[in-house]
Amino acid sequence: MSVTSKNSAAGRHEFLPENTPSYLVDGNPEFRKRARNTISQAVRKFIKDAQEQDGRHEICQEAVGRFLELMRLRFLDNAIPEHRIGGLIGLAAAAIALEEYLDDHADAFIHVALPYFTDQDSAVRYYACESLFNIFKKAPDAVTRNFSEIFDGVCKLCCDIDDDVRQTSELMSRLVKDIILQNGNHTVEMVVNLVASRMHVTNSFVRMLLWKRLTDIVDNSAQRGAEYVITNSRIHEDADVDMLEHLPKLYIGLLNMLVDSNKLVMMHVSCMGLRDVRGGAELCLAEFLSLFKKTFATKTNIVNEALFKAVLINTKRSEYIVKKNNIGWIRELACLQPQLIHFEGFPQLLRAVIMSIADQNADVSACAQEANKQLFMTAKEQRSVSNVKQITKELTEIVELPVTHVVMLTVLQWLTLLLELKPRVMKDALPVVTRAIVLCFKQSDSEPIMEATLKAIILVVELGEQNFELVSQHLLELFKSDDALLEERGNRIIINVCKQIGFEKFYKITAECLALYAEADFLRRIVHTLNWTLLTSEDARTMRKLLLTAEGESLGTLLQKCWEHNLSSALALALWREKYKLANEIVQQIADSNFDVEFWLWTDSLVQLFDTHVFMKMRLHLLKPTQHNDLLQALLGLSMLLPQSETNKQLMRRLSISQFAQIGEQLAMMNMRGT
Repeated sequence: MSVTSKNSAAGRHEFLPENTPSYLVDGNPEFRKRARNTISQAVRKFIKDAQEQDGRHEICQEAVGRFLELMRLRFLDNAIPEHRIGGLIGLAAAAIALEEYLDDHADAFIHVALPYFTDQDSAVRYYACESLFNIFKKAPDAVTRNFSEIFDGVCKLCCDIDDDVRQTSELMSRLVKDIILQNGNHTVEMVVNLVASRMHVTNSFVRMLLWKRLTDIVDNSAQRGAEYVITNSRIHEDADVDMLEHLPKLYIGLLNMLVDSNKLVMMHVSCMGLRDVRGGAELCLAEFLSLFKKTFATKTNIVNEALFKAVLINTKRSEYIVKKNNIGWIRELACLQPQLIHFEGFPQLLRAVIMSIADQNADVSACAQEANKQLFMTAKEQRSVSNVKQITKELTEIVELPVTHVVMLTVLQWLTLLLELKPRVMKDALPVVTRAIVLCFKQSDSEPIMEATLKAIILVVELGEQNFELVSQHLLELFKSDDALLEERGNRIIINVCKQIGFEKFYKITAECLALYAEADFLRRIVHTLNWTLLTSEDARTMRKLLLTAEGESLGTLLQKCWEHNLSSALALALWREKYKLANEIVQQIADSNFDVEFWLWTDSLVQLFDTHVFMKMRLHLLKPTQHNDLLQALLGLSMLLPQSETNKQLMRRLSISQFAQIGEQLAMMNMRGT
């Protein structure tokens, strides 16, 4: 049997001289220090002797393998914590003494020691950290090779219940960070991937570790005092490392950290003089944003599409701090990425920006308005925008929602811009677009919205005269669905539309559209509004005159037919058109019908209108009762139908004058006969 075999069988090893095992498990620090020194001397002597022999690498490898197995069986697997601690101390002492041979065996040392990061005894966990810390310093390449397992272990230790273990793990974490930063972009990518995969862990101590390491990678400038000390140069100044390339993997996780609310951790980090998790995540995002602004300052580079998607996904988040940071990124994207309006996800992004304008938080709203302004200017300057159909869909859906004036105005501005830039594409979506534009009249109490809506309608009609029928149809549908709007602002809306389109065209097409409706109550109301607008608006004076001419006869007949849905309005129109016989017939129809109070209120308003300048000519006709007997009969009949009121009394006074005029005409005729 060889010497090696005899040593193994006896539980002895070249690295463990006599009495060393007992010193390792002794709780006295001096004995353990003596054991470390003894092991170091034994290892160095072994290496020196092996160098004088052939196959020294194989000899060394065999010896290290036996040593690790012996340490595991005799010390590390022992149920007594002091034995496990002694084993970890012995591992570190032997590893350090291997010197240039360590890198060949470092992986094995690390794999033996790592499991003790989770030992049930806190002292064992502490010495596991200390031992591996010393090994890592001597074998940095092994750290890179085993980073995943090491990172997992450090993540567990960072939330250890023992303060000493946590602090030691922090030192180890810094060392690992320094090693990683010296290995270039490939290693950084590996780190980023691991960090990104752990960001969904809700343990706040783990999150603290993650943001620290990210902040180290993104910005290793000196920040002393109460903050965590970052000691290396800026990684993003290294041409070989592009941290923005890795940002998409981290962005969502960092935003999640912003809403960390673990009060225990916040108290703990405050005592340590460190930032809380939320502050750390915000710092890291700020560093990334600073790097982004510097990188894309020329506006020529195109942003990573994955980053755009990461920002887009978070537009639906409701937490204030998340919205604030995310909309800040969108604003910078809008300023530094002119190509943004051509991205596939731009329609959804635009919708999110517009909806954020109405956010209850003033800073979010202001930032959203800046982003929208920049996007709008970009599209206007480029005279181009992509995904028009999808943008249109998003905009028209916003109009259906209960939004603020500012949001509605913003939507109108975008729809108008699209109609100007892409008329052919918009033409295919005109039914939907027109409906959305007309729906904006719901907020026509705002003058800017009224003006913007009218401007958009003009652009719709310019795409084809036939498109005004669409406008009329949707306007009628709006009035049908909103009685209050029709009553309160219907007159103003109709006048403004007519001023842009033309009264004759509007009334003609609207009357034709009304022929398709069967809802009696709506027809009565809309006809009343249309009639009142026609007879009272100064802007409609030209059309009123047209109705008295032969050229306007066909239009008058069309309106008269449509006005039959409201006999009060029909009577007023007939009187204006000087169709007095028809007016008399309408009065007879009123007498044969049963109407509600609203109808009589409308009729009362009509009688009051008789005293205005609009019906001045009709009043003069009352002075010629013989010539206009049907007029006199119609008004007398109307007076008989109306209840006694001041309005009716005024009408009777007018009719009395007409009767005096009639007597005068009769006397004149008698005189003529006598002569």
